[in-house]
Amino acid sequence: MPRYIPDDNLSYPVLVKVGDGSSGSGFYFNDLNNNQYLITAMHVLYNYDKQKEECEPELKNNKMSLVSYDQNLVNPQVVDVDISLLNPKYDKKNDVVVLKIANLESNSDSGYSISYLDGVSSNGGAKTVMVRKDNLKKYEDTLISNEVFILGYPKSLQDTNQIDESRPLLRKGIVAGKNKERKTIIIDCPVYFGNSGGLVLEVDEGPGFSRTFSVIGVVVEYIPFVERLKSIKRNEIVSVRYENSGYSVVVSTDIILELLEE
Repeated sequence: MPRYIPDDNLSYPVLVKVGDGSSGSGFYFNDLNNNQYLITAMHVLYNYDKQKEECEPELKNNKMSLVSYDQNLVNPQVVDVDISLLNPKYDKKNDVVVLKIANLESNSDSGYSISYLDGVSSNGGAKTVMVRKDNLKKYEDTLISNEVFILGYPKSLQDTNQIDESRPLLRKGIVAGKNKERKTIIIDCPVYFGNSGGLVLEVDEGPGFSRTFSVIGVVVEYIPFVERLKSIKRNEIVSVRYENSGYSVVVSTDIILELLEE
């Protein structure tokens, strides 16, 4: 019996291990113009205050390792990157970064061959699986109430021996709403530290039992539920507690495509 999602979609998520010890999620992207990119949330790689336009982002570390797997999540591929030798493009307001890491050349046997840029090297391992440009779905075509899947590495949940932190986890929810002004998508699906930068798949039901899976964007943050405790005697807030509301923010593919076109 086949999986609910296409087999190769399990190879989409990339574990982004930054040299300072932090981590996040991401995915490889094929722009159909002979370029391979890493796409992730900007705060995975940079320290910055997105509320301050004049704030200059600072790389957390020049080095990072990218880990991905085959469709059975058995064989890993590790790509080591020196970011200082590359040319990241980022959007501070929307918290997204794209980073070209390789040139692609068509190959009749395997589809393409990969020529990594200076500062990028691979140990071989599993075949690289990329999200193609024609697998993206734009903001205006994303449908409220459709099912979604988050694919990523929520390593903040590692304080249990039940989860293998080196493998991606899936989470299922729905498109709960959209913010037209920001071109962001709200999903009814909780995320945790480590999910940032991970891709989100939307499911479209077709005739019969057919389904289409499209990437609608990347996870950038969760929406907190804020509880404020007020002292009646002192008539002031004495404690503020933040909890995960279960809703999360996804930056749409429109923003990614705009960055790639710069």
